[in-house]
Amino acid sequence: MTEPIPILVVFGLDPDSNPRAGRFAEPDAEVAVKAAALLGYRVARISNIEFLEALPDGDIFARGIGFIRRVKRAKYEELVAVTAEDAGERATAASEEADCDEQ
Repeated sequence: MTEPIPILVVFGLDPDSNPRAGRFAEPDAEVAVKAAALLGYRVARISNIEFLEALPDGDIFARGIGFIRRVKRAKYEELVAVTAEDAGERATAASEEADCDEQ
């Protein structure tokens, strides 16, 4: 069985500290990453389909904070945890790969 292709997710807190998040299809990913950088949002690639289905679609044509929609605080915190966990797994895998290369 093949693993699903990770989907780009943009997330962060708006100027009023409201949690926002949105998922973007691959054709919009490059523009979404640029917009996220300009607005101070974070980006991550997530392959958990069930989790992704609970996130709204992002809109690269919207202006300002309308680019990604508001989400419930609990969903936002779950997103932060998922991306932190994923980053930890990648760091562990990279460390193990480096150890194997040294031997």
